[in-house]
Amino acid sequence: MSSPFWHSFAMKTFALFSALFTLSFSAMAAVTPAPIQGEIKREVELKVNLTKEGYRNLETQFLKDFKGERTKRSDYYFEIFDDGQYLLKKSEPAIKLRFMWDGLDLKWQTQQTEKSWAYSIFTFKETLAESAMVKAGHLLKDIEHYHELLEKLGPKALEEAHDIQRELEDKGIIASLSTLCSLCTGEKQFFSSHMNQKVRTKIKLIVDGDQFTLQVGETANNGVTTYELEAEVKKSTDLKLSAERLQKWLVQKGFVAAHIETQESVDPTRTSEALLQKLIY
Repeated sequence: MSSPFWHSFAMKTFALFSALFTLSFSAMAAVTPAPIQGEIKREVELKVNLTKEGYRNLETQFLKDFKGERTKRSDYYFEIFDDGQYLLKKSEPAIKLRFMWDGLDLKWQTQQTEKSWAYSIFTFKETLAESAMVKAGHLLKDIEHYHELLEKLGPKALEEAHDIQRELEDKGIIASLSTLCSLCTGEKQFFSSHMNQKVRTKIKLIVDGDQFTLQVGETANNGVTTYELEAEVKKSTDLKLSAERLQKWLVQKGFVAAHIETQESVDPTRTSEALLQKLIY
């Protein structure tokens, strides 16, 4: 039978180890941020690139005849830079990481393109996206400052990028990427790849039972402006038939082949990727 002394000693030792374990666990929880909880959404989208004339024609009708909703937004995109190149734009499937800022709310989005194909005048894209509201508005100024430093090939650009990534990690923003992005885990270097400003005019449309959220937009990136029409499919039993119905509706609104932009779009990430190659290598 153990003595009262040893019983007391054992109890005190157990209590000490319990306290140390609790402190250790609390410290780990403090330095390991929980991933931000976002809304996951799957959607199918049709897209066609427009000329400026094609965009203006449809936008005027959306606003005048359909009381379209016109919005403005700035997007701040991120990439993984490794071995002298951005990885996400070349990954299969392709990944987009971005902040979306409309002047009131800041949203972080991870978007994965699961499938894409072409039919008629449209490019189809099936995506899975996780989006969450975040409070980190000051980061946008840091990102803009990073790009200013990068354009001058200033070494401090790398320090700025490191600080931005550390805050993304501290806020649990990067920690949540594993649900969609297998390349986004582990010791990776994240850099803002580019920024753009978007104007979108949106309407809701029903054509022969098919339902769409239809929008036309212009995107300004580094002095280059592009135009597009995007249609999110809300209800459809046959995507090809839906595309044919939408195209017929557009033709009725004065849409012609000359309104389709045929020149290949410029890769908006190329500028910062080339600058990073010069700065690091």
